[in-house]
Amino acid sequence: MRHLCRLISFAFALTTVVALGIPTDARAEKEKELFKTKAIRAIITPDGKSIVAAGDNVRLIDPVAKKSVVFRKTYARIVLSTEGKVLALIKQEETDKTDGVELIDLTTKKRQAQFSVSTKGHVASALSPGGKLFVHGGFKELYTIDTKTGKQVAEAKNLAGQPWSVSFSPDGKQIACGFTENKVILFEAEGLKPGHSIPMPDWVQSVAFTPDGKQLAASAGMTISLIDVASGKITGKLAGTKDKIVRSVAFGADGKVLASCDGMLVTLWDMATAKPLDTIKCPAEVFFLSLSADAKMLTVSLEDNTAYLYDVSAATGAK
Repeated sequence: MRHLCRLISFAFALTTVVALGIPTDARAEKEKELFKTKAIRAIITPDGKSIVAAGDNVRLIDPVAKKSVVFRKTYARIVLSTEGKVLALIKQEETDKTDGVELIDLTTKKRQAQFSVSTKGHVASALSPGGKLFVHGGFKELYTIDTKTGKQVAEAKNLAGQPWSVSFSPDGKQIACGFTENKVILFEAEGLKPGHSIPMPDWVQSVAFTPDGKQLAASAGMTISLIDVASGKITGKLAGTKDKIVRSVAFGADGKVLASCDGMLVTLWDMATAKPLDTIKCPAEVFFLSLSADAKMLTVSLEDNTAYLYDVSAATGAK
């Protein structure tokens, strides 16, 4: 089931952006490959200085010094808090009914909290700033956990399908959740009160807020929808490669750059023009990517369980 789940797994104009394909002349490939490692998933910290990687173990990597700190000697799913200071390790426990969640303070490298959540339909997870709240999905439910006490503090039931992707806003006050039933719902983090419900063209693979929390990108099928959070209105759309699902999206450079992946291609978008800045042709299909806050560094996690770190500053113009 878990392997199957994984496989399935600025300037915004307030007028509609015309969806466009990726022109071949955009493939300047200005990026520089800096690092490669074995990992099912790798996440760049917002400061761009470290990589959290999960594969045969879970480790924090300094790609410059080529050194790492191992947090767990076996695989666990990983989630990074919004500001990148707390890491969640999610590991199925022996009962096969719960997932054990361990929080690591990346500054001290020490355990911050430990608790359990139900495995039923658990695919989507996220951590609020500072790791104070952990949100996770069930089959048609969403739950929040107070990580200090390990107690559930809110739940939303009978939702529109299974939560498949989830993200906290940078201030921790809102949660965006993408569903298998072609919908994004915005929730208040406190109490999980649902707000705007936005129809999507397909199964929602990934959701990402801009750093100011005012805009949201949601990938569904071959389309990335750009959403105004206050109104819940779709303000624009970007189209990726034909017949390829956009698996992951991430913002950098104060929302001026959006990274997306579909098939073996990663695209860096200029959000002021809704046009590609550059594309990266990867050696295997890309399932996940992350972008540093300044849009200088990018990690990609591939279906062959390898992960790469790229310097993309030449493409994004990051200083």
